[in-house]
Amino acid sequence: MARNDGRKGSGGGGKGGPPPWKQGKKAPGTVDAPKLRVEEPTPVPPAPTDAIQGAASVATVPTPAATPASRPVAEPGGVLCIRALEPLLFRDGRPLAAAGGAAISLVLPLPSTIAGCVRTGVGKRRGWDWSAGGREQALALTVAGPIGQVAGEPVFPAPADAVVHGEPGALSVMRLHPDLGSPCRGEMPGGLAPMLVTQDAKPARGYRFWRQADMHRWLLGAEPALPPARVPEPPMEERVHVALRDDTGTAEEGMLFTTRMVCLENHVSASDAPGVEWSLLARTDDEASADAVGILTAGGERRLASAEPAGGAAWPACPEALRSALAGAIRVRLALATPALFDGGWKPGWLDEEMVGSPPSAPGLTLKLVAAAVGRREPVSGWDLATQGPKAVRWMAPAGSVYFFEVLEGAGDWAPDAWLQPVSDGEQDRRDGFGLSLWGVW
Repeated sequence: MARNDGRKGSGGGGKGGPPPWKQGKKAPGTVDAPKLRVEEPTPVPPAPTDAIQGAASVATVPTPAATPASRPVAEPGGVLCIRALEPLLFRDGRPLAAAGGAAISLVLPLPSTIAGCVRTGVGKRRGWDWSAGGREQALALTVAGPIGQVAGEPVFPAPADAVVHGEPGALSVMRLHPDLGSPCRGEMPGGLAPMLVTQDAKPARGYRFWRQADMHRWLLGAEPALPPARVPEPPMEERVHVALRDDTGTAEEGMLFTTRMVCLENHVSASDAPGVEWSLLARTDDEASADAVGILTAGGERRLASAEPAGGAAWPACPEALRSALAGAIRVRLALATPALFDGGWKPGWLDEEMVGSPPSAPGLTLKLVAAAVGRREPVSGWDLATQGPKAVRWMAPAGSVYFFEVLEGAGDWAPDAWLQPVSDGEQDRRDGFGLSLWGVW
């Protein structure tokens, strides 16, 4: 029987109230199902720093500051590579009850989860007082990310204007275009054009993430449109738990639940075939990245990860071909590398009623939205330790959403400054890394 300290709710949970162990009723242990791997870190008391996150809670623990001789020194550029040391749990906005008694991890954490992870590490090493100004200092620290990495190569969520279809060995990719001549434009919000589907095809599975080279080629609009390389997703580990009574040590009736955690640290797949390593990139200022290096906690259940200096060159940059194409383009695309939070739900708040405006990352550029390929909205919520209450559910435009614009004003070499910069409406949401953007032409 493996001991688990009853941590049923996890960071990033929904609006269903605090987890049971925060309600004054402890469940001192859980029992894992047979044949499931059990790796439990030694329980440690949580630090009151979950409140520093913008949307999804990340439980944090005190970590002793390493001596200067034992800690690596961050390289210039403020880029961190975050590696999992055990299976991690990144919750979405659904409460445990709404998910059928299962805490199911996302493949990649929400931006606020990584922001909270990095800020907590920085605050602990700088000695911030979380009850007297520490939270405000943390929220003022900008953290961009996460950008996934597979075997050291950046990967991005698949663009919503691409449909990979066909059988293995005979794959094709359909490019969705705005149908500018459609008679339906008068019925669309703001006169937007619907997306033109040219083939009746069923999307192939296994293409939720694209490698950086494939994404660059797609954003350039290269023809013919070649299917991307398949990116293997990390395996999931499922555990079954039951809460135990404090007084008798027996199972608490009706308190059976499961967790499905993402195994980013796995080097071998579940089928025993050679696997790949996943890691996460995050970027902050040079000084803060140096203070974040070391052991961190990430996601629910205070699980462990490590932050290593990656150097500025590790952060994806706008390639020269796209930089040149965007400098003189009259039509541009914006693809979300991380989920975005807009006042209008799917629609950026920096667009007026005529669908005209300038993105926060390129204020000298005036754009008119003509079409959008946006996935189903996604919730984000969490538990706010500052107010001891649930955060309001907010709805995100999912990563991979693509917005098609016409350029009305502005030209020149604007792309490098706008590349992977946030376009969300709220200043704090931008500091948290929501809405990092990639740019292309169409």
